[in-house]
Amino acid sequence: MGNPLFPSTGSSRSDDSCQSTAEPVTDPTAWEGIKIFGISDVRNPRYAKAVETGCGSHTHTPVPGKGRNKDSVYVSSYLPGPSSVGPDCHYPFDQIPIIKVPLKRPAEAAVVAEPVLFPDGGNPGEGSTTYPTTGCHDITAHPGKDLAAGACMGDGALFGISAPEKPKIIGVVRDTADFTF
Repeated sequence: MGNPLFPSTGSSRSDDSCQSTAEPVTDPTAWEGIKIFGISDVRNPRYAKAVETGCGSHTHTPVPGKGRNKDSVYVSSYLPGPSSVGPDCHYPFDQIPIIKVPLKRPAEAAVVAEPVLFPDGGNPGEGSTTYPTTGCHDITAHPGKDLAAGACMGDGALFGISAPEKPKIIGVVRDTADFTF
């Protein structure tokens, strides 16, 4: 599949189709995640697959694979407060689903890892100006340097991504006075 496109869905939907309707977050059959299209012909996008993730996809970051025969997609989701959201998204949510997309067989795309980003719990949050780390809002990847940077709730993080399915935190920036993302 040439020219992959990965739209995020971060709200509960009736199914993974483009005609889905809104569903309550409490519905255990609701769908959220990433859809995969090929857009080599932008006038005729080709739907390949949808991959469901537990807390949906607020934003996501494609990480091109070496040799360009597969991509990884880092899915960013977070919980806005210290509570669970629906049956599939539980506090503390401190992980990123990683979807592996074989570009020659995109219908085989799947979540292959869900690493916990801050095993120590990350920023504990303090009152009304900072919040506990519960995931990342955005991640930017620099695959040529094997690095990614995350604006994570409560922490700014630098990741080593030489093994894209196993990102490792190599640095954290924390402002305990005013830093949310």
